[in-house]
Amino acid sequence: MTEPQQLDERHLRAAELYAQGLSNLAIGREIGVSQETIRKWAIASEFKEEVRRIRERSVEETVGILATVGRKSADTLLEMLGRENLSDREKLTAIKLGLEFMFKGIEAINVVTELAELKEMVGRLSDDDTGSNL
Repeated sequence: MTEPQQLDERHLRAAELYAQGLSNLAIGREIGVSQETIRKWAIASEFKEEVRRIRERSVEETVGILATVGRKSADTLLEMLGRENLSDREKLTAIKLGLEFMFKGIEAINVVTELAELKEMVGRLSDDDTGSNL
């Protein structure tokens, strides 16, 4: 069964592990099949599509978490700036730290997105050339 029409539980679990970057050997051991079986599954279009969906969902979740953290930091910053008992110097320090945190969050979102795109490209090259998982 190298090209399943619909993925069963073992195929779905294998796709999750594959999307995480585990080797074919490690995936095979985890679900009880040979690494050659995983290699064959990995070239099936349904399997590739599931891996792509898993990776995309992972990126979306990570970006969502980072966006939430960014919103909370902005809210905290606004709250601090509204306090009467803070000196102008303390407010400027809060602004600086808040902006640095937000920029790091934006940078992290970009890195996560770029890494996911790179992993997808490498995965496609790997699948096309050797059928192995990097």
